[in-house]
Amino acid sequence: METYIETSDSGLATQLTTFTTNVDAVSGTLGLNAGKIIQIKKDKTNFIYVNGGVDIYNKYAQSVVASKNVLRRGKDDSILVNIIPPPEWTAVSPTDMKAGVQDRFADIIQDCARSRNFTQQMGEVLGIVKPVVPFVPSDGKPNLKGHLTNGGFPILGATIGKYDGYSIYKDSGTGFKFYDKSINHDWIDHLQALPAHGTSVTWKYKLIYLYKKEEVGSFSDEISIVVYGNV
Repeated sequence: METYIETSDSGLATQLTTFTTNVDAVSGTLGLNAGKIIQIKKDKTNFIYVNGGVDIYNKYAQSVVASKNVLRRGKDDSILVNIIPPPEWTAVSPTDMKAGVQDRFADIIQDCARSRNFTQQMGEVLGIVKPVVPFVPSDGKPNLKGHLTNGGFPILGATIGKYDGYSIYKDSGTGFKFYDKSINHDWIDHLQALPAHGTSVTWKYKLIYLYKKEEVGSFSDEISIVVYGNV
């Protein structure tokens, strides 16, 4: 199974909280090092403290910069510029803040994963393994996107995932009809000629997934693409 670490700061703060809240219950089963657990709990407290300060001061920094710009370059001297000083951190600043929180977190995650007793359920409880989402073909709905290629033809795209591909339905002005199939993420509409030079038409598309040669799930949202005549 694959472990992961959140990329965003807020995500990492939440992940560290989940891990440290639940690690004691499985530390014996996984044979984790007690010293590493103590340190990662400190790391969690320190990171949440500092990240909280970043959020506070980022918010006020935007306000202060905007006020400075208006104060210097504003054209209406009747506008009163008010500055609200940012609040100071109320918590006591930690004194034992060691660099390298993410590396230490990655290290103890690997200790968990290397244990023969580690399970998918444990990983989910610790917040270091993403839950397994069962694949239900009938739940699928393509995330259709589309635009014009450099040659002027529409190009469509949708995530394939565990599906075999998708069916394309097209409305060229007389209603939606089955048009083609694709087994790839991208599909270019070369089947219908572009309109005459100096004219344009609107083509509409929608997709539905294919699984074991059958159409399954729901149709995608429709998109409309304006196609122009050849230059």
